[in-house]
Amino acid sequence: MATKAQRYNIVIKMHNKAELKWHNVNTGIFKAHRNLKGIYKNFWDYYSIYRKSDKSLVEIVYNRQVLSIKAVRLFLKYRPNSKNTGIIANFIFERNGFEIIRNINFSNKVILDISNEYFTIPEDIYNRAVVDNRKGLFDYYTNKGHLIVIDELEVGKFSQEKILIERVVREGTEPSQDYP
Repeated sequence: MATKAQRYNIVIKMHNKAELKWHNVNTGIFKAHRNLKGIYKNFWDYYSIYRKSDKSLVEIVYNRQVLSIKAVRLFLKYRPNSKNTGIIANFIFERNGFEIIRNINFSNKVILDISNEYFTIPEDIYNRAVVDNRKGLFDYYTNKGHLIVIDELEVGKFSQEKILIERVVREGTEPSQDYP
């Protein structure tokens, strides 16, 4: 059994903003850390260790945070927009075997990676851009008096690659001492 100065309370902050409390941890901070990682895996954000006798903060231990983004790398021609706040990409749509070039504007805020041959954007923004511009083309053709079904408009053939981008937001820490 640990001495009175070696008993701790641990307050765990979870990713979903919940707060858990472990009372009277007397097996050592290293063992408590191993147990926490085993029980809660990567669902915890950080935890604070308090000495039970005088309620003083001993240490704060952070979990590693990795941000995973589903993205699409598009190999399309593009040019910067007039204010240099983004790019205008030449998207290719098809209708009855004919190509239709549609210029789509993307802000620099949504571009994850850019080079001379390609640019990378999040997958949900790509899907939304395709749906919105398909509807825009459909509205254009119906306003001009064409008889058209929205299913006739398809995304054209160009190279694209689905990737998963993982960025480390914060590195994790370990407890510095077992019984400080």
